[in-house]
Amino acid sequence: MLIAPSIAKKKALLSLINPAISLDCPERKLLTKGQYVEYRCHSSPRGPDSPVYSLLGPYFSTGSPEEWLLFMDNFYKAIIGQNITDGPGCYEFAERVLKGDAFATFRHKTIETGNRTVENFDMVMSKLSAHIFLVHTYREQKHYMCRFLKKPKDWSVSKFFSCMQEINNYYQVFPSETTDASTSLPEEELVEALYYAMPNTWRTEMVIHGFNYVHHTYVELLNLCEHLETLEPPPEKKKDSKKLSNKPTGTAGNLKRKHVIFFSSSEDEGSRKYCLLHRYC
Repeated sequence: MLIAPSIAKKKALLSLINPAISLDCPERKLLTKGQYVEYRCHSSPRGPDSPVYSLLGPYFSTGSPEEWLLFMDNFYKAIIGQNITDGPGCYEFAERVLKGDAFATFRHKTIETGNRTVENFDMVMSKLSAHIFLVHTYREQKHYMCRFLKKPKDWSVSKFFSCMQEINNYYQVFPSETTDASTSLPEEELVEALYYAMPNTWRTEMVIHGFNYVHHTYVELLNLCEHLETLEPPPEKKKDSKKLSNKPTGTAGNLKRKHVIFFSSSEDEGSRKYCLLHRYC
């Protein structure tokens, strides 16, 4: 027989897992001049007459895996926006925005890889990601997302689903422990993770209405959870009902216990009421 672990044991297990990306977004750092690069990008890189927009990207030396992923997002947007398509151009662009430890590792991996081609550039960037990420990051992030992640009470359903989808898309750039490339969770696994991240009361309602998440899509689960969210009472009403339920009996605002008067046996039984518990009273 399987026995579910206690809450204390679950917390102890959760403390051993260190996800690279959590639900809380990293605090945005205020960058001063000299700490970032301003890219002039075209909306359509192949059209020189297309509208131009500015993209600010910080230099990267060291940081958390999530900061590296955000840097990479801006990095590849800048490469595409400036229509850098050849290998030497990609290498020169990377050497311009990398600093410190990241720059030294990039140069070392470049020498190891060989010729400055586009294919080798992608390989060097993958090796640099593996250097910045911790060992087993890909496995621990998936384990955290599928087993321990719960929807915060103050988050809306749409915000939580969007955040989970964003984290799932990042899996493709995680370094892999095997020769196979890292991949995002397929839709059925993502739906399962989202289902178990919902509150217990919502999952109970799904069981009552015969909703089996195995036979439904991401969009169908999202629509049902948004419907359940609308049925939830506002937070103010929840607090008021909790306060009333926690009030001790006999205090102001609650009904007082009825005062029972017991009569002596010598008094007239006609003026008394008979009770199975207290007899004549």
